[in-house]
Amino acid sequence: MADLFKPKTLKDRVFAGTFGNNSASIKTRTLAAAAIGDKVYFAIIPYGAVIHSVTLRNAALGASTQLSLGWEYKDGTAGGSATAFLTAGATATAGSREYTGLPVETDKDVVAYATVSGGAATGEVAVIIEYEYIGTE
Repeated sequence: MADLFKPKTLKDRVFAGTFGNNSASIKTRTLAAAAIGDKVYFAIIPYGAVIHSVTLRNAALGASTQLSLGWEYKDGTAGGSATAFLTAGATATAGSREYTGLPVETDKDVVAYATVSGGAATGEVAVIIEYEYIGTE
């Protein structure tokens, strides 16, 4: 009797879920005069995930306002940047922008956040992050 398709090691990554290992984090925040330099935190993406798609949607946030979108390690160690996904872009009118870079594989838990610039921001902002959970070895 043979063991067909047996994992090479017990550390092989496990795949599960209704849509395979695909997940989405959809978070909305309502800003009330968020000041220049304020960070707006959206989601924690787990260690062992590959981020494929990130979308930032905003209502009209006020004259001269801008948002950038990035990530940092949850544990506070150095990594990521405030503009890892999107550089500062105008948010005075309602809009939507998408990350067009290569997939980002997380080697620790990461936190996605936006940074306010240009002026005080008031209104609703949403971030949609689509990722595949691969797991850790």
